[in-house]
Amino acid sequence: MAAEVIELGAHERMSVAEALGLTLRESPSEVLIIFVDAEGELGIRSSGMARKDALWNLEVAKSMVLEGSLDD
Repeated sequence: MAAEVIELGAHERMSVAEALGLTLRESPSEVLIIFVDAEGELGIRSSGMARKDALWNLEVAKSMVLEGSLDD
């Protein structure tokens, strides 16, 4: 008997691989990635997003964090 796989979606304790995998399944057209590396340094990568668009998205994300409306 084959077991059915159930995806739980986003949660607070996702690994890096889980978070990136979930994002890729949503077929993003652009990405802005903010990360902390092994030495504790902040890093930022994008898929070629314009700086003005990156800044706008950061401000929208900031508002979502402050309002508590982000997916965990």
